[in-house]
Amino acid sequence: MTTIQAKRFTLEEYHKLTEMGLFHEDDHIELINGELIEMVAKGRAHETCLRKLLKELAQLIGNTVTLQSQSPITIPPKS
Repeated sequence: MTTIQAKRFTLEEYHKLTEMGLFHEDDHIELINGELIEMVAKGRAHETCLRKLLKELAQLIGNTVTLQSQSPITIPPKS
C-alpha cells in the first residue's frame, strides 16, 4: 500500500497563496507546522472569556508589557 504524504507549506508559500487570492482576509485559515488549518468562528462565550482574561491580565501585569489578542503573528520555526 502506498502512503500519500500531505503537502506542508512554508510561510513564504502561504503568503504567496494569499497574494494570489486563494485566501481572503475573512477566511479562518492558519498555517500551523506547515499545515493549513481551518479554524472555527469565535462565538459569544469565546469573546466574553477573552474580554475577562484581558482585563485580569492587564491588572496583574500593569504597563510592563503590551497585550495583544487574536492578531496575526509570525513565530519562527522550532520556537
